[in-house]
Amino acid sequence: MEKNVKRNQEFVVGEFTRRFKWDPIHNATFRTNFEKKGAAKLLQLFQQVRREGTKPVWMEDIAYADLVKIWESSEYKKLSETNKKNLSRSVFAYRRFYTS
Repeated sequence: MEKNVKRNQEFVVGEFTRRFKWDPIHNATFRTNFEKKGAAKLLQLFQQVRREGTKPVWMEDIAYADLVKIWESSEYKKLSETNKKNLSRSVFAYRRFYTS
């Protein structure tokens, strides 16, 4: 799985760098920003796929099946509930201390 992720990541970066150019001194900054923004966009896409419950055309069948298996697991559901509780607590704390 990790090998496929790395291969896909390199493919996407390669396609981007083939189409766009910049001064090579910015390569490290580019890579950091690309990975940060790419990870955020991928998270957003996966959340949309999970909400809609249908496989998008850009995703392979086996990848979608693996994601559904993960999302339906009791471990994932437990982690999701924990994260929801933690998020609601942090939002409440923010609102309590930073009201206008």
